[in-house]
Amino acid sequence: MQRKRLWTGTGLFLALCLGQADGLADWRAGKMLWHENFDDLKDGATEDKGDTAWSMKGNDPNGRVSVQNKELMMEWTLDEVVWTSGEIDISKADSAKVTVDVRGEGSIDDDPGTEDHYRVFAKIDGGDEVLLGKLEGYLDQEENTISKGGLKGKKIVLVIRAMNSGDDEVWVTESVKVTAEE
Repeated sequence: MQRKRLWTGTGLFLALCLGQADGLADWRAGKMLWHENFDDLKDGATEDKGDTAWSMKGNDPNGRVSVQNKELMMEWTLDEVVWTSGEIDISKADSAKVTVDVRGEGSIDDDPGTEDHYRVFAKIDGGDEVLLGKLEGYLDQEENTISKGGLKGKKIVLVIRAMNSGDDEVWVTESVKVTAEE
């Protein structure tokens, strides 16, 4: 049986500074595990193949679903579009928290038949989509945050399902974050 080292006092401080306390320094609460803020993507991008990989699918009849000015714009979709992250490792965190900063612009509404919506899901360890939060109907045009913590597992995939029906309606995703929790 291998013994784990118990870090205390000055030794703990030095181990944290040097990143040697059995991964503690890398997975402390609040540590960013994954962050997409769209800053490094060109206008018109509909996927990211880098460290924060994601892709989109769905009908985009108006060509208005893409990164624009360092934000993900979902404008006049008429049908549901789906944004999906790559697998995100959360295995070393006690639990993880997902935070999505989004705003609705234009006349996003809950009129019958329009079904304007923005829903955030998580698929943990290959399981089914679990709803983390949603925005529907008439919205404050300021920034909204969808946030859910206590997510436990080894891998998480984030899914955003969004739709708007008017030519002046836009869902603007500013950032998507996954952080470690204690």
